[in-house]
Amino acid sequence: MKIVKTLLAMVAAALAIPIFAAEPAAGEAQKTESETAEKRNGKQRIHELQEEISDELVRCEGKGLISGWKFAPLQVDFGWGSREKTLRLLDETADTVFSFGLLFSTQKSAVFALASLYSALGNNYGLQIGVVYSAARSNYGVSFGLLDIAAKNYGVLSGLGVIDFDKGQGTLCGMNIAGKVLIGVLNREYLAEEGRPSDMEPSFLQIGVFNHGDCTVQIGLLNSNSRSYVPIMPLVNFAMKKDGEK
Repeated sequence: MKIVKTLLAMVAAALAIPIFAAEPAAGEAQKTESETAEKRNGKQRIHELQEEISDELVRCEGKGLISGWKFAPLQVDFGWGSREKTLRLLDETADTVFSFGLLFSTQKSAVFALASLYSALGNNYGLQIGVVYSAARSNYGVSFGLLDIAAKNYGVLSGLGVIDFDKGQGTLCGMNIAGKVLIGVLNREYLAEEGRPSDMEPSFLQIGVFNHGDCTVQIGLLNSNSRSYVPIMPLVNFAMKKDGEK
C-alpha cells in the first residue's frame, strides 16, 4: 500500500497551494531566509513524491503464468493480497491490447485497461478505468478513476481528484485535457513564481468554481491569475503579462 500513501500525500501537496495569496506589503518585499528555505523544501518534497510515484508506475516486473512474451492481446490479473504475490496470466512487462484485473492491474501498456481497485499503466493508449484510482506514466487516451493521475498527460484525465505531475496541475471533481484545458470545481497549477520552469507553458483555459494559475483564460465564480493586471476577478480573468513581469 506504499503507492496509495504516496498518492494521498501527492494529492495534499498538489492542492495545498493557497488560491488567494495576499499581496506583500511594501516593507515585506524581501522574503526572509527561513521563508525561502521553507518554500524550497516544499518544492523538493513535491519533486520527491513525483519521483516516487513515477518509479512505482514503471515498476512492471511481476511474472505471470506465461513468461517471456513481449506482446499479447490479453492480460488477466487474478490478484488478491499483495501486488507482488498476485496470480496473473502474463508478465507485467508485456505490451497488451486488453488488460483486466480482478482487484488491480499493472502493465507496461494497454489499449483498454479495467480493474475494480486500481489500474496502473506505463502507457495508456486507449481507455483506462480504475474504480479507486488510475495511474499512468504517459496517458495518450482517456482515463478515469476516483483519483486519476499521470506523470505526463497527452489525453484526458477525469475523476474526483485529477493530477498532472508534469505540468503541476490539480483538478477537483473534473477533468484535465492534455494540460491545456482544466474543468472542475477547483483548478490550480503551479505559477512561475512558485517554481514553474520558464519553458513549461501554463494551461490555456480553466473553467470551474475557483480557478488559480497563469493560464490564458479563466471562467468561474472566482479567478486568481498572477499574469493578470487584476490578479483576482469574478466570472472571467485573462493573462495579459509575461512571466516575471510586474
